[in-house]
Amino acid sequence: MKNSKFKIWAVVPARSGSKSVKNKNIKHLDGLPLIAHTINSAKFSNCFEKILLLTDSTKYAKIGKKFGAEIPFIRPKKISQDKSTDNDLYSYFVNYFIKNKINLPDYIAHLSPTVPLRLNRVIEKGINYFFKNRKKNSTMRSVSEMSQPSYKTMRIIDNKLCSIIKRDFDHNKLNRPRQSYTKTYIPNGLIDVLNTQLLIKTKKTHGKSVMPYITNQIFFDIDTKSDFDLAKIMIKKIKYKSGKYNK
Repeated sequence: MKNSKFKIWAVVPARSGSKSVKNKNIKHLDGLPLIAHTINSAKFSNCFEKILLLTDSTKYAKIGKKFGAEIPFIRPKKISQDKSTDNDLYSYFVNYFIKNKINLPDYIAHLSPTVPLRLNRVIEKGINYFFKNRKKNSTMRSVSEMSQPSYKTMRIIDNKLCSIIKRDFDHNKLNRPRQSYTKTYIPNGLIDVLNTQLLIKTKKTHGKSVMPYITNQIFFDIDTKSDFDLAKIMIKKIKYKSGKYNK
């Protein structure tokens, strides 16, 4: 289902310096390295001209190649730190291809490797949704509705619970039913679509008009050992019900 009018590449960013779980991105989940789940989902979608793994590790690169990803370069350490941003990575990415006189695609699909389960053809649906609405928006982010609105969350100031919105310690205002608040959403990493020309022009991944792609599948972002344990349970349940999980 590759788009005949526009070229789009999948990018899976996977640095090796995880502090929470050592080598998190290649830790095995259901018999496969974590990055392999996302690479396989990208291949299964049949949406992309290329699937690229952007990593700072030759070990990760070898594993990525085994599962069908291309490795255009090894990420420099300066853009692979804890505080490195997507803007840092993608600025380097487009500059590298321009410098080496390699044609870039029209769009890039950013697929987080720490979100291994992509169900119900979420990639294909997301790509189709973007191209149907792309004239109105610069980029797209997949999001999930939050079970409890952000307005009900709190922070701690002077050892007292306080509203997240402003310096307000009145908890009676936070105890209303969730239905009385505006819905809020959290980015889930399933599929974001970036505009290459915008990246070149602004050195930023997203412009001022970002399209929401609301997904309703179960998702979890793996960061800790307990996240891995939960993922193992969820995969078993999904396999039990359907016999597959990357569709």
